[in-house]
Amino acid sequence: RPTCGILNCTMSQITNPHDAFFKQFLSKPAIARDFLTQHLPDDLLALLDLATLAEQKESFVDEALRSHFGDLLYRVQTKAGSPLYLYLLFEHKSYPDHEIAFQVLRYKVRIWEKEIGKAKRLTPIVTLVVYHGEMQWTIPKNFAGLFKWAEDEQEIEAVLRLYLPEFTYHLVDLSALSDAQIQGDVWLRVFELLLKHIFDPTLGQQLYDILSLVVEVAQQPTGMEMLVTMLRYVARAGAGASKDEIHQTVIQLFAKEGGVLMKTAAQEWIEEALAEGLAKGLAEGLAIGVQKGEAIGVQKGEAIGVQKGIMQAQQQMIMQVLQHRFAPPSETVERLVRQLGQITVAEDMQHLVDYALQALLLNDFLLRLERLLPPSTNQ
Repeated sequence: RPTCGILNCTMSQITNPHDAFFKQFLSKPAIARDFLTQHLPDDLLALLDLATLAEQKESFVDEALRSHFGDLLYRVQTKAGSPLYLYLLFEHKSYPDHEIAFQVLRYKVRIWEKEIGKAKRLTPIVTLVVYHGEMQWTIPKNFAGLFKWAEDEQEIEAVLRLYLPEFTYHLVDLSALSDAQIQGDVWLRVFELLLKHIFDPTLGQQLYDILSLVVEVAQQPTGMEMLVTMLRYVARAGAGASKDEIHQTVIQLFAKEGGVLMKTAAQEWIEEALAEGLAKGLAEGLAIGVQKGEAIGVQKGEAIGVQKGIMQAQQQMIMQVLQHRFAPPSETVERLVRQLGQITVAEDMQHLVDYALQALLLNDFLLRLERLLPPSTNQ
């Protein structure tokens, strides 16, 4: 599953938090079975032995479309013992894609292409399109719906249908469900509630009610890990939940674990700032090298740019963490910005990043910062 650390966080992992959240939860067999039980049509569900459900570790989505779609493929047996694929295509966008049936066809073909060299027959694929956007889903759920026929071409349509591919995908439209209609085990319910409300500008006001559902189960062996995954998703993708709202919710519901959980959320803001700073710094460094017109200048420029990007991002993340934790007055903010800009040693800046998360009082951090300033500026 995707991982993201301070020095190896990629921009794709930051900008595609929906995909990571979707896969982290539905890669867990119990949650995947619960999801399918809640959302598959009854007649199809009656055919399947979900105890045989097994995730296939492949993705069939084009690299260029990864910011819009995520996918999961499962292999399952029918109760009669026949194999079947269940393919989940997750729509990341806040509006429906009018060509989704075409994308489904492409991915079905890719799955069959991998299979046809190994099997004497192809395995049926049932596709579930999972949507959680803001706009209502009004597009047809079958492939033939992509073809437009004039009213006077009905006879032509009837003839041509014999020569066209046809299939239907099953739509799981979370945005069309009320909160009360979202059922299942508690982890599935919270997973779907967060997906449903992640684009909602009032997410921060609803966060308490959503996360209160997992207070008891969070004490289970994997509970804290799953709670951290949820906070990571909200911190990255939930524009409607401010840092203060996340903090207040966590402290109120999880008083004992609140410090650890908020450190995790703060880490997400840190990583995002770091990745942005690295990209900006690398571009600046390359420009320095190119201006010199020498290969060695480019190499030096890259190194300068990367280091500069890291330092700038670390300054930004320190300010974000301190403002979130202590809400310092404007004059203190100005002083912090000025003094952090005077730190030129990478090890000192990294130390300040760590201490911004750990300091009990803002004054403790300010004293530590002043001790690291160059003698001529330590004032």
